Amino acid sequence: GAAAAPGPVAELAPPSANGAGGGGGSALPALDGEIETGEFSGGDNLPALPDLADLPDIGMGGGGSSAVDRLKQMISDREEESAEILRSWIEAPGEASR
Repeated sequence: GAAAAPGPVAELAPPSANGAGGGGGSALPALDGEIETGEFSGGDNLPALPDLADLPDIGMGGGGSSAVDRLKQMISDREEESAEILRSWIEAPGEASR
């Protein structure tokens, strides 16, 4: 059958004067498009960040090499292994699906 035509769309009520959703509590100031400069007053509700100085070096290539260069090197390093896997699939196609 034919689909029913959509009904009228209900309009949303504007936010109340005491904050979004009208739930009360501490209201946040409305956004006005201006970027505030100065100290962030996030208070105690933000978690402390861990000290990252003790992390081990994971060997991301460094030395100014780009992500593309590192990827090309990884592909080159695995070329022989990939060829072996493909050869084994071609030689024994029934076993590869197990």
